[in-house]
Amino acid sequence: AVVGAIPARAAAPTAAMPAAPASAPARPAPRSSAGWLLPAAVLLGGGALLVVILAVAATIYFGSRLTAPKVATYPVGQSPRALYYDGQAVWVNNFLGSTLTEINAFGCTTTAASCGQAVSTVNVDDLPAGVTGDGQTLWIAGSLHQTLAHFDPATEQELSRTPLPNVPSMLILGGGELWTANDFGGTVTRLGFDGSVIANYPAGQSPVALAYDAGRIWVANRDPGILTLLDPANSGALTPSAALGGQPAAVAVTVDRVWAALSDTSEVVEVSRDDGSVLRRVAVGRKPVALLFDGVSLWSANQDGGSITRINIDTGKVSATIAVPGGPYALAWSPCGGNCRDIWVAGIDGDTVSRVRVEGP
Repeated sequence: AVVGAIPARAAAPTAAMPAAPASAPARPAPRSSAGWLLPAAVLLGGGALLVVILAVAATIYFGSRLTAPKVATYPVGQSPRALYYDGQAVWVNNFLGSTLTEINAFGCTTTAASCGQAVSTVNVDDLPAGVTGDGQTLWIAGSLHQTLAHFDPATEQELSRTPLPNVPSMLILGGGELWTANDFGGTVTRLGFDGSVIANYPAGQSPVALAYDAGRIWVANRDPGILTLLDPANSGALTPSAALGGQPAAVAVTVDRVWAALSDTSEVVEVSRDDGSVLRRVAVGRKPVALLFDGVSLWSANQDGGSITRINIDTGKVSATIAVPGGPYALAWSPCGGNCRDIWVAGIDGDTVSRVRVEGP
């Protein structure tokens, strides 16, 4: 409550006095009480208005604080660089630690007490460059020994390990197959679930990130500053986009749109599916390095900006920027009930994973 000083009321007028002698100067008539009623009414009315304004402002401020996304942060292994949600847990790929950390993502609708807590940490005997799965099993691309490991999360046992033709920099699942981006080799590798190499496609210079799009693969080519559309059904034909005006670090597909995060210009750009031209640019936090579509909004992880940005895919406008510690580097999401989802953020510089609770559409 705001306490304000109430001005002292003027003294009440005295009773009428007998008439003065004729020689005395005339005395002013007593001031009517109506003379101070109007200013007092103005003061009291203004004070009431001030109270109303302050009450409305407090409601807006505290209401926004109560409905703002809540951020909780948990420790994990060294240098987390990739995340995968399997329906129960989030698996964290700790690159320099050569480990996977399993953190609980179940039961977040009623309490956060167990959410984000580490369930187990598994040694993978490699520098894991990526992790993905199908809800039952995990695949881990290792860059140190250049391998693909098949892993059973229920028993926490490695089922198999097969060699890869290139050093992987990213791993995704799409169309019932596995795909790796190979930055140093300039290729994209297509793999079966058993680790067998189906094809190894030339993919332009510095392919650093991938997104699956109805049988084709969008490739982010960092140094030329373009996206390349790779068509496996057409012998791996490549269709380059127009110059993006920056270095793409991530690519994402949202319903009928394609987006790239430009790490050096701190933008997310929408790219035309038809001719590869840039349709619009969205300014986000410093150095966006990952993109995620949660079924409603597009999110970017801004490593140097210490934040994640939420983008309305229909308007191309930023709808929220949320501070997240540790150098946001990778993203995943999990449902937490109707109109509720948790955005998970790997903090590469802080060896942490943060959970951002988002409620509403």
